Amino acid sequence: MKNLIATLPNQFKLFEYVNYQNDHVLVNEISELLAPSYINTDTLLERELAHNKIIYFTRDTQNKLSSFFMTNYDEVNGKTVCYMGLLAVADNHKGKDLAGPILYWHIQKTKSLEKKLGYSIWCWATTATTSVYQITKNFSKNVEPQFNGTYSNDGLDKCMQIKNHYNLNISSSHPFVIKEIAKGTQYSAKEKEHIYEYTQKRKFELFNQLQVNESKGDRLILIIDLPDLELINFWGYKKGLPILNT
Repeated sequence: MKNLIATLPNQFKLFEYVNYQNDHVLVNEISELLAPSYINTDTLLERELAHNKIIYFTRDTQNKLSSFFMTNYDEVNGKTVCYMGLLAVADNHKGKDLAGPILYWHIQKTKSLEKKLGYSIWCWATTATTSVYQITKNFSKNVEPQFNGTYSNDGLDKCMQIKNHYNLNISSSHPFVIKEIAKGTQYSAKEKEHIYEYTQKRKFELFNQLQVNESKGDRLILIIDLPDLELINFWGYKKGLPILNT
């Protein structure tokens, strides 16, 4: 089911779509949006479409796909856990703060689900880029591992739950590093240059420190605690975004 959630201040439309995987028009649009950033999108999309039943996406004033975020709620050890999947913005719309509104509404939906379930939902994601780590940091109460690679006992326990549930190949050098999970998915030369510039500008060395080799499919697991609803609603208010009725 596809629903129009909101019209953003820039007049872009934000949608939520559940069970979208057989919408071949949308999937082709997603592949085209990703093409400048990846050498080949086939294995990436196969993996993400298989895991994520929910997608949030925006369309610009010309009705072109401008950004999207795939996600899913899984049951791990008897409790609901949120997987935060692929997030991307079209090249011609990067820097226009499109990731923020998508994550804003996703967090509101997740906080609403928490009320129904009666317990906090924690999230997890995988990444090999500084920008995704930073975005996640901006929209969370806590992210592990920390900038220096350290982690708490609680973070480690959640990471091990993910590793065991999904049978992931955790590196012996660091428990949050998974080896070759994204084999066959490589960034384009243009995207690698963008990642390098972004990383150098922020002097962020975590991925080098932990020997996360993107070209071999290595990724870093992120364990994410969501912010309080009041804080996320305040952020939305500052951005001129209405509170979602959930």
